[in-house]
Amino acid sequence: MVTDFHGCTDTASVKVTLDGALPATPGPISGALFGMCNSSSPETYSIDNVTNSTCYIWTMPPGATIVDGFMADSNVFGNIIKVVFDNSFTGGFIGVAAHNDCGASPTFNGSTLYVSAAPGSVPGMIEGLASGICKQGAATYTLPPINDATGYLWTVPIGATIMSGRILILSR
Repeated sequence: MVTDFHGCTDTASVKVTLDGALPATPGPISGALFGMCNSSSPETYSIDNVTNSTCYIWTMPPGATIVDGFMADSNVFGNIIKVVFDNSFTGGFIGVAAHNDCGASPTFNGSTLYVSAAPGSVPGMIEGLASGICKQGAATYTLPPINDATGYLWTVPIGATIMSGRILILSR
């Protein structure tokens, strides 16, 4: 019931509709997966634009910080961010949800990405003598470099000794 300032009354109704809908679920996150411990430069992570979204809510694991990707004149993020990882980072999930005035999108496994602090490459084939070593004073062994590795842990059989570090030289 509605009453005006003269005391007249009447009834009125209003139909309220909500135009729009929740944003679609974000697709897969693209970006580096391995070797993120104490990275010196920011890594870029992104998703394709999501239908019906106005911004994105990114979640970071401990030790990861978003340093770029804010939308203009706001404190919300776009679909591309830059992240730095400090020396406390051990690994974890980066997540994202699309957002608009109606709320946040549903999420699923494709909208999270596991990022590891460990180097991502598996060592390649070790090159060096495979037999006839016992008659040699020393033998050299090498392997292809691993991206983002800061060192290598070599193990040798009983009776062998590592003589130097950058290239493995065994002595018997």
